[in-house]
Amino acid sequence: MANLIQRILVRTDLEMPVGLLAAQVAHIHAAPFIQTYRVTPSPGTEFGDCVENIKQWMSTPYLFVHRVPNKEVLNYFIDECTDRNVWFHEWKDTIYIDISDTQKKAFDNVTVGISIGPADSDEIKTIVGDLPLL
Repeated sequence: MANLIQRILVRTDLEMPVGLLAAQVAHIHAAPFIQTYRVTPSPGTEFGDCVENIKQWMSTPYLFVHRVPNKEVLNYFIDECTDRNVWFHEWKDTIYIDISDTQKKAFDNVTVGISIGPADSDEIKTIVGDLPLL
């Protein structure tokens, strides 16, 4: 595959400040790469093929970040990736929500976004379509 790309989809309904949103995007982007260092994939397996895509992608690392309005829409894209057998990584984190001017509440294990690929750009485009950039 010559036209590899990675796309990040991140929820905007969590109303994170810009700095925190940027940090979450960095986590979502890096998670698949970190996973490749933790696991020794078998050649020819789905994960092993993804590692090869990552190695090729690093020569021309194209990355786009898209916004999704809520968890339900993000779940739609997770299902699309699963149905089309396109590799993705779901990122979950603890999110703090303001419940008043002086109090925040922590919610654990909240899906913040997903990384799709690196995979063929045309293949990812069939999933993401014209989803707006962040």
